[in-house]
Order: sequence, then C-alpha cells, then structure tokens
Amino acid sequence: MTDSLKSQMPGNNFIAANKLQDNHTAISGKLEMLEKLLEKFRSQQCLLFSYSTVTLDIIEKFIQSTGRYSGGYLRLDGGTNTANRDKLVKKFQSDKTQKIFLISTKAGGMGLNLTSASKVIIYDVNWNPSYDEQAMDRAFRIGQKKNVHVYR
Repeated sequence: MTDSLKSQMPGNNFIAANKLQDNHTAISGKLEMLEKLLEKFRSQQCLLFSYSTVTLDIIEKFIQSTGRYSGGYLRLDGGTNTANRDKLVKKFQSDKTQKIFLISTKAGGMGLNLTSASKVIIYDVNWNPSYDEQAMDRAFRIGQKKNVHVYR
C-alpha cells in the first residue's frame, strides 16, 4: 500500500470516493475482527499492541473514524518521551474513560504495569515471540485482580 493511500485510510473517504470500497473494515479481515473485539470490550479497558507503528497509525485513524472512542484512547510508541510515558500509564491506570491503549510492542512491551486492563490484543505478532509474551504480561502483573484475556 502506498504512503499516499495509507495517509487517507480509514476516516477519510478516498476509497469510497474512488469506488474501491465502501466499508473500511472490508479492506482488512484483521480490522473487521478488531472492530468486533473493541465493540465487545467497549465497557472495559484494553491494551492493543502492534509491532508496526505504521499499523498503529492505521488503527488510530480507524478508531478516530468510528467516533466511539474520541478522547477515550491513548498511544505509546518509540516517539513517546519518558516523561510522557509515565503520564500516559498513570492516566490509563486511573481514568476509566480511557478504554484503549495503543502500544508499540517494542516501546511498551517491557517495564509497564497496566493492571487496569484485562483484555490484551496483539494485532501484529512480532517475529520474536518473547516480545509478544512481554507485551501480554503488561496486564498480568502483581496487583491484577481480574482474569486477563489475550487475543492474537
């Protein structure tokens, strides 16, 4: 997919206007399943990991396009500085209106305690399974009082 096309997906009408597709989730089975999972978990907090920050960009635009989570999601990736990382983690842990935490697997897979979430989605699996295991463990920590469910 070209950069010009990616920059216009989802949330804009490039594809619909060019009659390639009317439904953004029809472009990708993974996006369609993600939409179903997020709808199912709508009242709960969810960690969403992706190995690719470009994929996080697409997911973020998709979430924005639905209008269901405006102001209710956060993002942490390699471009997030240390001071902001701590603020984002504290906000997600304390503010239950923050339903989705978009996290790049490498930047957020280690050293974070995110026990307010009990749902973990690994959207893009890493070539090294230990990164995904570390990502899953962000919710399954000391202090977790709920069962943690992981979706890959």
